[in-house]
Amino acid sequence: MFISLFIILILLAGSAMTSGAEVAFFSLSPKEMEKIKSVSERSHALISRLIDHPRHLLATILVANNIINIFIIILSSLMLSTLFDKIHHPVLVFWINAVIITFLLVLFGEVMPKIYAASNNIKMALLLVQPINFIGRLIYPLSHLMVISTNFLDKRMVTNTKLTSEDIDYAIDIATDKQATRQEINLLKGIVKFGNIAVKQIMRQRLDIVAANEDMNFEELLKFVKDAGYSRFPVIKDDFDHIVGFLYTKELLPFLKYDKHFKWKSLLHKPFFVPETRKIDDLLRDFQERFTHMAIVVDEYGGTSGLITLEDIVEEIVGDISDEFDEKIEAEYKKLNDNTYEFNGKILLTDACRILHITTDTFDEVKADSDSLAGLFLEMSGKIPAVNEELIYKNFRFIVSELDSHRISKMKVVILAEENKGAPHAKSTS
Repeated sequence: MFISLFIILILLAGSAMTSGAEVAFFSLSPKEMEKIKSVSERSHALISRLIDHPRHLLATILVANNIINIFIIILSSLMLSTLFDKIHHPVLVFWINAVIITFLLVLFGEVMPKIYAASNNIKMALLLVQPINFIGRLIYPLSHLMVISTNFLDKRMVTNTKLTSEDIDYAIDIATDKQATRQEINLLKGIVKFGNIAVKQIMRQRLDIVAANEDMNFEELLKFVKDAGYSRFPVIKDDFDHIVGFLYTKELLPFLKYDKHFKWKSLLHKPFFVPETRKIDDLLRDFQERFTHMAIVVDEYGGTSGLITLEDIVEEIVGDISDEFDEKIEAEYKKLNDNTYEFNGKILLTDACRILHITTDTFDEVKADSDSLAGLFLEMSGKIPAVNEELIYKNFRFIVSELDSHRISKMKVVILAEENKGAPHAKSTS
């Protein structure tokens, strides 16, 4: 009995070792692996080699752990049968095996070593790498058979599933801890969707472009630059469909004392044109390669439809960036209460979504080709609205606040309770 008890204790230590090794090896972060690889000792190199074959390592640990646990159960059953042989109490033997032995095995052979290994993974990995490597060689046929079996099942039973942006959004929501701020969560979601956003979705509309005319003399140009307040802007010939170049304000500084006859057009930079359908991750690479921060967006007919800058692209990830020369954000929207916002009708739909703390694809089903909040309302209603006309889509109520001729100049958005979700339907309150 004492020999059996001694063997059980040794096996329990072996179970703890394999359980701890599982957590220690598979919880090593890329940074910790780099640290291990930078050390030229044999144990560090052995850890790296085992991690490079994760399926064989996992199979070795699982096979060894199960073999050890089976021997613990068998030996404990034999020992208890001998101990209670004269008492003839099989129910007591069963309960000791089923409850006490199982509890000790789970506590000391599984839970405690895994908790310790999770907070001391490098230390545990270095301590256990030699025994695990020895066990791996000893039971290689069994672990190799398990790896072959899992590979066979993977090829025939596991189907390739494509993750949608909604799946990733949901994963981010449930994976981020409670201490994560809304800004951090939106940052992660912005990175995920970055490659799916087209230039047209975030560009500045043609009507909002501020441009100089090549017919201006130098005196008129300086006045224009002062009033506009931009660091760079396009220069047009007659109209916006004929853009001749970009002008950088800082390049005018050495010539401020020149008279109105100065030939400032020699300072123009070649314009960069991109189609509306280009993705902003590709455009970001274009900006990096061309050392430029601005591009003119053209439609399918070659006409100018908008303008996009590097700042517009970065804002899709980090949110709005404002400097001392930007217009106050209150000009674009006003928060009336926790659930009600009033927007400028021409605000970009993507900007409105960020302000409302919702994903930029919330209105994809109904927005069609519209890029502004006013355009979204027109797409959903299908007609020119009246003041105070309402429209509900999902859990949002849109209310037309002001009209400028037939153009929606201001609009209220009310966030409703989730139970009010539904298809878009209009209601006039005028």
